[in-house]
Amino acid sequence: MNFIIFLASYILIIISVVGYGQIIEYLFFNNKKEKINIGYLGLQGLFFLTIYSYFSSFFIAHDIIHNSILILLGVIFFLINFKFSFIENRKEFYIFFLVFLILFIGSLAFKTNEDFPFYHFNYTMIIVERPSVLGMGVFNHGFRTPSSIFYINSFFYLPFIKYYSFHMAAVMFMGFGNLILIKKIIFFITKNCSSFIAYLSLLSFVFINVVFYRIAEHGTDRSAQILIFILIIEILIIINFFELEKYQKRIKNILILTGIVISLKAFYLLYLILIIYLTFFLLQKVTLNKIIRDNFFIISSFLFIIFLIFLINLQNSGCFLYPVTFTCLVNLPWSINSSEISFMSDYYEFWAKGGAGPGFKVEMEQALYIKNFNWVKNWLVVYFAEKGINTTLGTIFISLIVYLTFFSKSKKQTENIRSYKIIFAIIFLLFIEWFVKHPAFRYGGFCLLALLIYLPVSILLEKFDQKDLKKKFISLIIITIFIFVGRNVSRLTQEIKKYNYKPLTNTFYYIGINTGENYLLPNNQISTIIESFEKCRRVNNNDKCKKIKEKIGLFYNKYFFKKI
Repeated sequence: MNFIIFLASYILIIISVVGYGQIIEYLFFNNKKEKINIGYLGLQGLFFLTIYSYFSSFFIAHDIIHNSILILLGVIFFLINFKFSFIENRKEFYIFFLVFLILFIGSLAFKTNEDFPFYHFNYTMIIVERPSVLGMGVFNHGFRTPSSIFYINSFFYLPFIKYYSFHMAAVMFMGFGNLILIKKIIFFITKNCSSFIAYLSLLSFVFINVVFYRIAEHGTDRSAQILIFILIIEILIIINFFELEKYQKRIKNILILTGIVISLKAFYLLYLILIIYLTFFLLQKVTLNKIIRDNFFIISSFLFIIFLIFLINLQNSGCFLYPVTFTCLVNLPWSINSSEISFMSDYYEFWAKGGAGPGFKVEMEQALYIKNFNWVKNWLVVYFAEKGINTTLGTIFISLIVYLTFFSKSKKQTENIRSYKIIFAIIFLLFIEWFVKHPAFRYGGFCLLALLIYLPVSILLEKFDQKDLKKKFISLIIITIFIFVGRNVSRLTQEIKKYNYKPLTNTFYYIGINTGENYLLPNNQISTIIESFEKCRRVNNNDKCKKIKEKIGLFYNKYFFKKI
């Protein structure tokens, strides 16, 4: 029954999200003729579910009844629009089905990522149990940096499976991302066109499925980086193959990608520099009034999700972007103290630069360690020597395999002039910022390093005259799939041996003494304090009530936990 419940939930959740993407496309973009990439329908569904999850969390709990109705509606939308999306293009459905069938093996896991027991699970359960509470950041450092993945996953608290589907959002980001990249590759190879976009899509596809094969460890970081690969590709398409009749679709896709990326990790606001550059490019082709008029709904939705991101951050910590001190309103009743914010701002940098980790901390003073480049020597030893070298060599190896596959002594007689140098420069600047401020690959380093290598390789490969182009692309895609499946089979084998995991009879990820009910402690603590506070409002004050009122209060009828 474990396995059946998980599989049924897996299918229903995925088609429900696609269903929301379909209905949004029909209602707001009036697209009745052009077949939309199913990957983008999925991301479109996730984008608008993110907006709804943020907004609804202020007023209602995402409990089983609410979520069951929400998922059921999505399934109905999917079935109603099935003919529009799939029947007339059966290949699209087969690819959609195959991608998520392959990813199913990656969704089976005993061990979750390291942040899951720390705050991912707790935060998601709080959204399930009650409407938003102000000042949750006092309970857990992780609560001060919320991610949309918690809000999306809160919709998947469903009958029977309950909270064992709290990793489904990561599965969908990877699945829909793969669908988008595969569709782009197919578009070019069916035309026998060796475009640099096809090569960059292939390199990104290989990297994502080889390096990010363990879905349970994606957390919020890898999901965002998967979408950044696609975001860069979309921007390169629009500036190199601009078509007035298709630019609206491109803008919609780019804003959806950017909005989701920022919602997953708020520090990706830095990537708005790409939107600024794209805006300047478009103004050379189209007037500002036309851009706004043609794309009013998606621009409004994008601005609204940015507003909600800031609002969610503000309700948790008193900062629009924690722990950036100048964004913090320290006078709010639930605001984190400015000294604590400053300390944590340095500590996050201290941790990212190898100054601390599970079970160790350097002896050097924190402020001195992160100053200038005092941290580099230790960072090279404790971080780069293992994770950095493996990632860098793996990235180079992938590019080398693809390069040798498509290398040809014969070059095209006429070379295409491609516009990519400004994008490459922006990626390089973002990479420098990453290295100077937070040089851990999980904080954006994977995609930046890969793109700095893969973009010039793709430009170079485009110059070669190709034979058997289709066979080469398909061969590399199949090899990548086998590597993904093989690595996950190996992972499952290790989990079966090490943890006695039984994927067919006890499919759900582990919840036990060190992780399970202890996960619920912060939620229970929050619920207990709120219930005690309500009781104290009905009875005479006593010493116990005075202590409780020192922790919690009401702010315009919303509970808030007082600053530390």
